[in-house]
Amino acid sequence: MNNKYFKIANRPNLYIYPWYIAELAHTKDVWETFGQGLTESFFVIRKDVGTWYFDAASSDKTARLLFDKVVNDKNFFKQVIATIYELSAALSEFSEKVSSLPVANLSDKELLDCYAEYIGKLKALRTWGVVPVLIDGLKVNYLSDYAKAELAKHLSGIGKSADLNRDFSILSSSEKPSDVQKEERARLELILKIESLQAGKEALRLIAAGQTDKLPAGGEILSLLEEHTKQFSWLTYGYEGPAMSLDDLFELIRDNLQAKEGVKTLRDKLLNQYDEVKREKARLIREEKIPAATAYLFEVMAELMYIKDYRKGIYQRSYLAMDNVVMELAKRLGLTLKEVKYLTYDEVEEVLSRRGFADYKIAVQERFKECCYVVTKGKIKVFQGEECRKMIAEKVGSDKSDKAPSKVLKGTTAYYGKVTGTARIVLVKADVSKIHDGEILVSSATNPDLILAMKKAAGIVTDTGGIISHAAIVSRELKKPCVVGTQFATKAISDGDLVELDADKGIVTILKKHDEK
Repeated sequence: MNNKYFKIANRPNLYIYPWYIAELAHTKDVWETFGQGLTESFFVIRKDVGTWYFDAASSDKTARLLFDKVVNDKNFFKQVIATIYELSAALSEFSEKVSSLPVANLSDKELLDCYAEYIGKLKALRTWGVVPVLIDGLKVNYLSDYAKAELAKHLSGIGKSADLNRDFSILSSSEKPSDVQKEERARLELILKIESLQAGKEALRLIAAGQTDKLPAGGEILSLLEEHTKQFSWLTYGYEGPAMSLDDLFELIRDNLQAKEGVKTLRDKLLNQYDEVKREKARLIREEKIPAATAYLFEVMAELMYIKDYRKGIYQRSYLAMDNVVMELAKRLGLTLKEVKYLTYDEVEEVLSRRGFADYKIAVQERFKECCYVVTKGKIKVFQGEECRKMIAEKVGSDKSDKAPSKVLKGTTAYYGKVTGTARIVLVKADVSKIHDGEILVSSATNPDLILAMKKAAGIVTDTGGIISHAAIVSRELKKPCVVGTQFATKAISDGDLVELDADKGIVTILKKHDEK
């Protein structure tokens, strides 16, 4: 691969929209806000699987600049957090409004104006929301590497080097629940409430038995279940949907009902979990006399871990809300929702005016097979067909970066521990059923729609991400060994391989391939 670029990930079910909006921000707005940004980003989509390529020099320079500012200027760090919350509130308010718009009554211009307003609000949050992403999760994990090195130096000085990964996992944990945890808390409270109702125990028995078709239509219980899916509908949406359904909720409730501890015990554990995190962090800092400067690094990391997950939830709410507008655009253009998501704003505007309509119909079908786009200085250009193949050859050449160097993979410890088990590749929600209790989940990157698989897994391994990635956040909440950022796990490991996950050392070893005798 061309050394000018570095590759982030292969992720399924991605289209041009809404991801291109982020790259408009990264290559222009980030520059205007921080004085440095990405020079160029290149994105390839083959059969709905997206691959990011970023300009290595400018990405690293931006990451280093932001890292230095966050670590050395507490006021800048406070500004980052405050601004992300402020812009998140603005985007949330917009999403609420858009989700209930009577779009069929709007003119073409009003629909386009709504789309343009969305781009502006999303770009604003993407600009500031990129700070935690860049300083800990792209080419170099600046923040976590630096914090870990400082902690290692201190622990070595007091003769406790063996505790490094354990202490690092605890100190960098967030003291606030993720969106996944908030949903589970609410779900457990919902189960307990249903259980207290007159027909509640029978309703839960039907859900546990998979006989949800026998639940009485209407009534308080179904209303409560529907309200929960509405409240958390965005959580499983990702970039392409679908939103959380009643069937999704039933599956999650069944999982809770099967737990040995019982629902009330599960609820109480979740309620107390973050108080325990605070106490454990305070104990470590006190007993091991962690220097104030090092403790500050972990405060920053924990806050960025939470806010990275928080603003991702805001993004997902907006994607779901904007489907109201995008679906109406699709109807007027005679396209499907997916087809419109393979067009940019400028292209939608052009097609809506009926200029080049037939050409775009053909272009979209080609883009389904393979397409790419280049973003520079906030401008995007999309290629398909032969032009796309030429552009890929020019930009990245023969991409051999997926080839794993050996049967031993190295990454970053997200949560400590060591476990051996059968590997299962889990990339999308449809893969969740593959994994069984005690197996090792291997993914390019995890998302909330994979939470059931993560709960069943004995350990978690990802290709991408740093210490504040989704996999890292959830593994700490579940207290399961996890190694992130291995680069090659989904290519080197196959379903059925026997692997050893040694998160204490940040190493994943393939002990036996599934096809070996």
